[in-house]
Amino acid sequence: MSAESTLILTGILVLLTPFLGLPSAWYAYIFAILGIVVVSIGVMFRSRQVAARAARTEHMAGAVASPYSAEPAHQGMPPQEPSPIA
Repeated sequence: MSAESTLILTGILVLLTPFLGLPSAWYAYIFAILGIVVVSIGVMFRSRQVAARAARTEHMAGAVASPYSAEPAHQGMPPQEPSPIA
């Protein structure tokens, strides 16, 4: 089951729990468990969003070359001294 489906199902359970006719002491435990589920899904969504943003930023940083980062045309060779004009 996907995280989105689990979140929807948890919301439905939170909505229906007061009408189940269970002893009132059980509600504290049920709502605590459902709250933990909602928080963990929220943390998972947030970590996915942060990871996607980091991957997108990393991809864009590698794809776009800055015009101000001057790389020598002859990579791997040291720059040569200009020859004196005689």
